[in-house]
Amino acid sequence: MQLNEAAMQQLTERGYAIVPQWLAAQTVGHVNQLFSELEFVPAKVGKGENLQERPEIRGDSTYWINPLVAPFKILSTLEALENLRLSCNRELFLGVRDSEFHLARYPAGAFYRKHNDRHETSSQRVLSVIVYLNDNWQPSDGGELVIYNPAHQEIERVLPLGGTMVCFLSADFPHEVLPSQRERRSLTGWFLTGGSNVLPL
Repeated sequence: MQLNEAAMQQLTERGYAIVPQWLAAQTVGHVNQLFSELEFVPAKVGKGENLQERPEIRGDSTYWINPLVAPFKILSTLEALENLRLSCNRELFLGVRDSEFHLARYPAGAFYRKHNDRHETSSQRVLSVIVYLNDNWQPSDGGELVIYNPAHQEIERVLPLGGTMVCFLSADFPHEVLPSQRERRSLTGWFLTGGSNVLPL
């Protein structure tokens, strides 16, 4: 709970939070096992009918989590994220009623160009949340998350160390993923004002 309190304080002060060791190493290991058990597909950009693969923009592959049939190995992590969502409502009055998350895999050399998480045609996404799942990540491995302010000035670089949680107001902070020297893994998603787009299977 103290880790969520630290996140709430940072969100209040600057609109984004970086919390190392938010997820225990053992839990990171459990979620990591899913990367060899699940079928990932190339990520797309856009929304609705405009969804398309654009490898010149993003090079990751994803597996969207259906909360109704989520793998057992990720349940405790989803519970921790739900507690974080409740903290956001209780402490910050964000009014987020739902969430959606996917596992993301970036092969060596892959990146995601600078972008905003909130779509121009939808205000559903309120808070972006990333939990890193990388073992023994070194600065030389690269793959940093670069966060920009609304004026597109760089304000933070975050090394994707396993267990670190990053969250930020989706409408306010453009960001990008830099290329890495080895596979880069994360659980990424959003707290939403409305229902999730992840439909039951």
